[in-house]
Amino acid sequence: MRNFTRRAPDDFAANHAVKSICDPLRVLAWNYPHQPKYLRNFDSLDENASVVKTVGTEKVSFEKIRINHYFSKSWEEFLRKKSRGFADSLRERDVQDFYANDRNEILDTEILSHV
Repeated sequence: MRNFTRRAPDDFAANHAVKSICDPLRVLAWNYPHQPKYLRNFDSLDENASVVKTVGTEKVSFEKIRINHYFSKSWEEFLRKKSRGFADSLRERDVQDFYANDRNEILDTEILSHV
């Protein structure tokens, strides 16, 4: 984890994508990799208990719960990821995906307090 202490700014578009932590017993199916379709009477909630109906949120928040999700850890790892394609299609990633998501402007050492 010591190698992963830099990240994109909060307002970076990809940071608005939902990462789901869910009870599988309440999930009927998956609409997209980031959006479970819940059984009736259940919804996706953000960390502040607001209902999330889409694959993205307006406000990025990680004060109460946090998932450090890295698009790619290195160029070599990206090349392996590229060959696997997208999680929801057989389409292969483009090298521009690496450059668009290789954002490391912010030093963020919070993860180290959990190592």
